[in-house]
Amino acid sequence: MIILTQGKRPVESPFDLLGSDEDAITGAIAWTLRQSPALLKALVGSLAGYTGSVDGVQLYFQRSEREKGRTDLEIVVPDEVHLILEAKKGWELPTSRQLELYTQRKSFADSRAKVRMIVTLSQADKRYAGLFLPSMVSRFPVRHLSRQDFVGTLARATAATSGHHEKQSLRTLAEYLNKTMNKPNLLSNQVYVVSLNWKLPTPSWTGTTFIDVVERYQRYFHPVGARWPVTPPNYIAFRYSGALKAIHHIDEAVMTKDLSDIAPGILPPFPVADPHFLYSLGPAIHPHRRVPAGPKVLRSNRVWAALDLLLTSSSITEAMLESKKRRET
Repeated sequence: MIILTQGKRPVESPFDLLGSDEDAITGAIAWTLRQSPALLKALVGSLAGYTGSVDGVQLYFQRSEREKGRTDLEIVVPDEVHLILEAKKGWELPTSRQLELYTQRKSFADSRAKVRMIVTLSQADKRYAGLFLPSMVSRFPVRHLSRQDFVGTLARATAATSGHHEKQSLRTLAEYLNKTMNKPNLLSNQVYVVSLNWKLPTPSWTGTTFIDVVERYQRYFHPVGARWPVTPPNYIAFRYSGALKAIHHIDEAVMTKDLSDIAPGILPPFPVADPHFLYSLGPAIHPHRRVPAGPKVLRSNRVWAALDLLLTSSSITEAMLESKKRRET
């Protein structure tokens, strides 16, 4: 058996050589669509309702138009369908402004296709995407396709084709997409350490502080992305009054735009503009002695540290630095 690695990463398919960013993911999809008429037919059929021939379909990967941006992928069935696919990694979604620019592209606006549509692709499910994406942009419909739904389309296309090479291409793409999804590592012992204080998250929550959210309701929340995790960690730790107070396993993570979901029917509504992870916390693990923050963990700094080091080090700073050394070796 011959083994290929790229740096320290094993290469199991040609797509692994591309990496795992948005361009790589879209490129892998575009190449497989070219290799598999079954996938092309299944995808265009599910999105646009088109059931005709896919012979002569044109695929445009990263096509630019001056001042109108660069599309990730365009799928054109002449005179029938024109799809612009915008792919994002993780739960990220494109902005309405970005989609608006795409609809102004001459090739799209002047297209004679009976169906013209913007399609977004990310790990976000349809319910979540529906909170942020418009259903129409400049009279053109917008459809969201979750990565999970796309993998389902791959499975249907695999079942629909009898060609061995085509089946293998589809399975290779499915494996690659599954590997590039942001998924929690259930075996990870890394702990996300955050600070708490006695302030009220909102004035309407009289008597409920950030510390109360954790210690009274066994919940914690934070924005998704924007310097916060985009994938829930396994463990989270809380510090206040200059020291580590408790470590919790995160038993469940959901997304919300109303933080009163912390305690439904008890806390008044607290709508937020951006999506937040809401964690349900497992039983607290308390350090057996005082573990101060240390000189490099100041104010509201958020850091990562290994669970064992957090419980055995002389400070959070020491645990953080030793954890970093461990990851680099």
